[in-house]
Amino acid sequence: MTRRIAIGWILLAIGLIGVGLAGTREVVRLSLRHVVVDTFDVGSAGQVFVDCEQAASFSPEEQRGPSDLGWMSPEERIYVSAMSLEQHPTWGFEVTQNGKTALIAGRTPAEALEYSTEKDALVFARAVTAGGDQLGQLGCQKAGVVADELHGYIQAPEDNGVLRAPESESPYRGHHAPYDQIDALGRWSLTVLAAIGFLASLGIGPVRKLVWSEIGAIVTGLTILATFISLFVGAIEWSTLVVALTFLGTGALFAAASLRLLPSLYRRLERAANPGVARAEDNS
Repeated sequence: MTRRIAIGWILLAIGLIGVGLAGTREVVRLSLRHVVVDTFDVGSAGQVFVDCEQAASFSPEEQRGPSDLGWMSPEERIYVSAMSLEQHPTWGFEVTQNGKTALIAGRTPAEALEYSTEKDALVFARAVTAGGDQLGQLGCQKAGVVADELHGYIQAPEDNGVLRAPESESPYRGHHAPYDQIDALGRWSLTVLAAIGFLASLGIGPVRKLVWSEIGAIVTGLTILATFISLFVGAIEWSTLVVALTFLGTGALFAAASLRLLPSLYRRLERAANPGVARAEDNS
């Protein structure tokens, strides 16, 4: 009895910690945005600014991977721009926040042949908030030589007073700790809880007996449910199935903890799993 109760407390503690991590992750992702800027078709001098503070720069000779700008408030502004190095510059930017695309724009080599631009001209400028709001053709470069196709370009108001950094430097430092760790742990905490929950449930003798004794009915019920969903709802997406199993397994973990902590519930489950023994006890 004591061992069973101790296991119950351990399962309950694991469940509460896992749910706490998942909940903390959701709070972080609701209040902040994890922003990453990726580039493609780099055939110009590209730059990324956060509130007009240089965060990254790109060139055809120095190909770089995605720029992780860290976690920022939804109101902060991200600026991406490209300067021509030749007559037919190419560029491509994709800004994602919390894994969702906030901005994607570019010009492929085939498209670039349709335009002719003088050297060192601003050919692309776009601004978006970390929350995903589109701000239009704003940039952190003074309106000097601007390509004809970039009509309507406006210099960002916060650009005044921001010190220019050498191209080799990126003075902006994104905020990462402890948000990266919370995001990583919270992302998988419920999945781990679900796996532990299914194993913990099957580790309880009466539950295991009930599952095996009713396995035919369980399979039949699941088949009918899947058929019903496919007919009236449509095909079940894999992600939806994973979410359903995750919540089912997490619930099973707390149920397993409750059964071990509440002897009366455990005895009722034992009687349900062993009806013959239960009848014998009643007759005696």
